[in-house]
Amino acid sequence: MRVQSGCKINLGLQILDKREDGYHNLKTVFYPLSAPCDTLTIETVPDKGIAVSCSVSGIDPQNNTLTKAYTLYDAENPLPFGLKVFLEKGVPHGAGLGGGSANAAALLQVLQEKAKKPLPFARLAAIAAKIGADVPFFLYNTPCKAEGIGEILTPIALDLSAYCLLLIMPDIQISTAWAFKKLAEQKKLLTSKEEQDKNARSLLLGSAYMENDFERVVFKAFSPLGESKKILLANNAAYASLSGTGSSLFGLFEQEKDMKRALNKLTEQKFFKNWKHCCFEKVK
Repeated sequence: MRVQSGCKINLGLQILDKREDGYHNLKTVFYPLSAPCDTLTIETVPDKGIAVSCSVSGIDPQNNTLTKAYTLYDAENPLPFGLKVFLEKGVPHGAGLGGGSANAAALLQVLQEKAKKPLPFARLAAIAAKIGADVPFFLYNTPCKAEGIGEILTPIALDLSAYCLLLIMPDIQISTAWAFKKLAEQKKLLTSKEEQDKNARSLLLGSAYMENDFERVVFKAFSPLGESKKILLANNAAYASLSGTGSSLFGLFEQEKDMKRALNKLTEQKFFKNWKHCCFEKVK
């Protein structure tokens, strides 16, 4: 069987405080996208376990979100079969779009369908949280406010379908560990409540303007990304931001002509040798 798993963008990402377990509390809004997407080709086999292969290099076949999903689900709800999975990547690794998390959620849902007795959703979500903080969101697959380390989700009524989306994925991989390390080096890791309150209001979100705290370190290391955001805003993007801790940028435009002009300006600048993907479709 073949299953497609999409991705997400972050509307803002604020780091609030460090927890005793070493993680950080955060505040963001996840918004799901159906494209770009990855494709999982899944085959059941008699022997227990999971074998994963991938269309691109750089993903550990023995230790990834798919192997974790199978192993943790099997430990909670023993499976009478194993899997062979071929992962065809359409969502770049390290782009801040949650492709790996979406893969894990898609596989958990397949296991639910194939299990003799599916798990209650709460237990499935608990497994998802053990795989990664973003994974539970993809089980909901609806706009959500995320708190805690990203696992405390509140579905929200947010519809961006009136806007055109320009999603830019340059061939840069940025790891979450690197981004947090660099942010800590700035000695300004926390976004205080006072600082949040001082931010301008955003009519688009209807709440305090949601800034991505990681832009200050990512744009310093990769200045063309910062210049690209300026181009999006200069061409009438209603909102533009880095997504998560990765290298993807997106802009939301009220007018398609503005979006196309921004894309042309970005192409003229030739900041990067290759664009992994340019997507200008209505946000779904």
